[in-house]
Amino acid sequence: MRSEKGAIDAWQAAPAEPFTMPIDALRARVDRLARRTRVRNYGGYTTTAIVVAGALWWMTRIADPFATAGALLTMAGALTIAAQLRATRSGGPMGGDAAALGRTGSFDFHRAELERQLDFHRGPQLWIRLGVFGPGALLFFAGFARAQPHLARTIGWEALACVLMLAAAVPLNAWYARDYQRQIDELDHLRKDQS
Repeated sequence: MRSEKGAIDAWQAAPAEPFTMPIDALRARVDRLARRTRVRNYGGYTTTAIVVAGALWWMTRIADPFATAGALLTMAGALTIAAQLRATRSGGPMGGDAAALGRTGSFDFHRAELERQLDFHRGPQLWIRLGVFGPGALLFFAGFARAQPHLARTIGWEALACVLMLAAAVPLNAWYARDYQRQIDELDHLRKDQS
């Protein structure tokens, strides 16, 4: 939160640039993006805490090596998601330097923030999240079904629901990426028209 505040303060103190978009409109866009990112991040952190706590709890209940390995991989996947959220928010290795972005002009700052969010929802970051989280969950379900064969059918339905949610993550992230790309293109078009 401190890094976001510092970046926003630096953005507001930046000298005006020749771009003529009303500053209030640009500030509203920056605020909307910050709110959207904050809500996503808090949701991601909450989900991570629930997944890690749940995996630890299940590890104490099921004595199966597949279930234990799956629970550990699932926790690693959830923690990877949290690390990516943190890096994208604070400007870590996956998100650039937020303080440096705050020293650029307000238009450039907003555009760079949109690019950071775009990168979070596509390419390597997306596939790393899915590649670490998905197999762990499925391995856990396989171990759980092996340890509790009388629940295998129910566990199978849960595994199917997990696969469907992971599959839905791809078009959902693609939608977010298209939305961020549209906003970047719109800003570029507005800037081109003004020069």
